[in-house]
Amino acid sequence: MRNAYEALVEMAIPYHNERLEHLRTVFRLSEYERFDFDQLTGLLTFSDRGVAKLNAPCQMIGSHSTVSETWLWSWGNSSIVPNLVTGALRVREYGLEHEIVELVKPKFEASDDDAWRLAAVSAFILKSFGVYRCPVRIGSSFLALESASWAT
Repeated sequence: MRNAYEALVEMAIPYHNERLEHLRTVFRLSEYERFDFDQLTGLLTFSDRGVAKLNAPCQMIGSHSTVSETWLWSWGNSSIVPNLVTGALRVREYGLEHEIVELVKPKFEASDDDAWRLAAVSAFILKSFGVYRCPVRIGSSFLALESASWAT
């Protein structure tokens, strides 16, 4: 018998894949030379040759460490500013309501595949515009995009 988390993942993956395809085809998300994320404003900016092309306000979902092979929810990370964890807190509330331990435990063992599933579940719960994985020194940070617009 599937548990609640597995059932949620099964519903979330198609939503996540559709959003990812939309970001790739309409906004060419994988084609930009550079991205910059401003943690104070929550704005993710993609650019080419120093020129901003695309802006996306975001919420920080969580991070995956390739060193410790763990997932850390953004609400459990004291280095994340409070205005960027409201989305992840909504995911946590969903987990509390539905008794899904993966959504309420701040840090736990997780593979890269697990991290993508957690990001997909978050996107599904939040009905986000999509998810972006930012490479960092020891793994990846996952951002839920609230929208996307061409830079002017």
